[in-house]
Amino acid sequence: MSASSKFFASKGGFTTKILLARLKHVFDHHPIASNSLLCLNLWAAGDILAQFSEKKLLHNSTGSNVVETKGSAMPQRQQKTEASPSVIVGMNDKNNKTASEKETTINYIRTAQCAFFGATVTGPILAVWYPFLDKICVAKNVTLRYGIWGAPVAKVVADEFLMDPPSLVLFYSYMNACEGGSLETLKHKLDSEFMVSWLTSLAVWPWVLLGTFRFLPVYAQAPLINVCCVVWDGFLSHRNAVSRVKEKEMESEAEEAGRLKARKAIKNTASAYASESTMPVKGGNTAFSN
Repeated sequence: MSASSKFFASKGGFTTKILLARLKHVFDHHPIASNSLLCLNLWAAGDILAQFSEKKLLHNSTGSNVVETKGSAMPQRQQKTEASPSVIVGMNDKNNKTASEKETTINYIRTAQCAFFGATVTGPILAVWYPFLDKICVAKNVTLRYGIWGAPVAKVVADEFLMDPPSLVLFYSYMNACEGGSLETLKHKLDSEFMVSWLTSLAVWPWVLLGTFRFLPVYAQAPLINVCCVVWDGFLSHRNAVSRVKEKEMESEAEEAGRLKARKAIKNTASAYASESTMPVKGGNTAFSN
């Protein structure tokens, strides 16, 4: 290795060591503030990722719709273009432009809500929770009793069964409040999404947590898990969006059922009125007989 290479390598290693030392100092001495700031950005990134994925899936599902008419399976756009090319092509271009604009639009209010939850709830809780678990394991001599994997396994079990369920309830309650939902909508949200989210967490997170608790120091556990949470945050945001769509569908069905019920009542009232108007008046024939 040349002298210049050694110089830049040493400078690079020195800079990396300083950076890691400063990060260690920040996360070790200011765990709540540092993890809150980290979670703010990661939750925002996770929600944006979820929104892009949702719009991509929606575009793929709606782009393949086909209109079947009398034995032919021709896309609706093609049939209309053949009918009147000069008019329909312009309409299609306008519709395509509107659809593309919708696909690239980000719901920044939803992103801000997720980022606020990460900064004020997830970041502070994880910054306190993992050191607390470590203190409990040290106080109970878990490593001495059950080996080097005893403490990581105990922490994973505590995290998945003691921390994860209330955290999911808190997240869906928070998003329900941000959306202006009621207790009924919160109940529906939890009924439809809680078990899906928790079972997914049980299938994925234990493997990540086990390696984190086993090989990383306490001060670095929350930051690394928060970084891994980008995909998980996007997943939770997506599940909340799915529940919101289900709620809107239920509201639409309830409104439609109400309209049908009102129409039926009006029809029954009209039928009853018509039958009463056509009934003969009692004693009417006798008056004419005299």
